[in-house]
Amino acid sequence: MNEEILKKYPELVVEGASTVKQRLEICNKAVTQMAIEASQVCLKNWGRPLSDITHVVYVSSSEARLPG
Repeated sequence: MNEEILKKYPELVVEGASTVKQRLEICNKAVTQMAIEASQVCLKNWGRPLSDITHVVYVSSSEARLPG
């Protein structure tokens, strides 16, 4: 949480306000960027050519507990 986010989403500081949508908007961008960076580091450390990759498995449960 930082000043920029609080200015864009002032309802985050209002106790009792529904903020699920706003929180997902904030985290979706950050989570995607983290996944990209982590994948790039893993591939670099792996040290083999990308052409050696035969399968990609993707799993996400970030919104599994949210209503709607």
